[in-house]
Amino acid sequence: MIDVRWGFYAALLTCLLSIMPAAAAGPDAAGIVMKVTGQTTPELPVRTEIPVDTAIKLGPAVELTFLHYRKCKLVTVAGGTLELSDRDFTTDGTVEKEVPGPCPRVYQLAGSAGGWVARDLPPRLPVNPEIIFAGTRADRIAEAAVYVQDQRERPLFRFDLVDRRATLRMKLSDQPDDPIEHGFVAVAPGTGGSLVVLRID
Repeated sequence: MIDVRWGFYAALLTCLLSIMPAAAAGPDAAGIVMKVTGQTTPELPVRTEIPVDTAIKLGPAVELTFLHYRKCKLVTVAGGTLELSDRDFTTDGTVEKEVPGPCPRVYQLAGSAGGWVARDLPPRLPVNPEIIFAGTRADRIAEAAVYVQDQRERPLFRFDLVDRRATLRMKLSDQPDDPIEHGFVAVAPGTGGSLVVLRID
């Protein structure tokens, strides 16, 4: 799992060496597992994206909390079968809790040096994001850091300036000598929260 709480300190990104990434569902994911107690079918560990229209079976004592991307809701369901669509969710179990959650920005990263797949280019990331890496190659991220775009020799230790260009640099275990870099613009956090899901395939 990679769950980086950045606050105002981008230096925390450098701690990613010791954290495992999120599992992936692909670009058609409707949400992400935030907490689970007990066994689900299919197995969905914490920080796993939930594919659209996948039936998830929960045993009678199983609780699953997920963030629905489009609804921006944190929902806890107990027992039964759960299915997420792009716009909503259905369950024959018990909805224990449904509260407002962060509205994540979800980006698809190219697995090589290149660009982001996004509607807003260059992408805009909040200055205090919680970043979750997902995708088929997320488990290969060995290191990540943020740099001012033209100063790649030292990572940022504070990340609180808006409208500044920066670069996210990642080293993958399967290509350690060829880091991947993606530029972005730092923006003030929005009212929907600061969760960012970066998919790398």
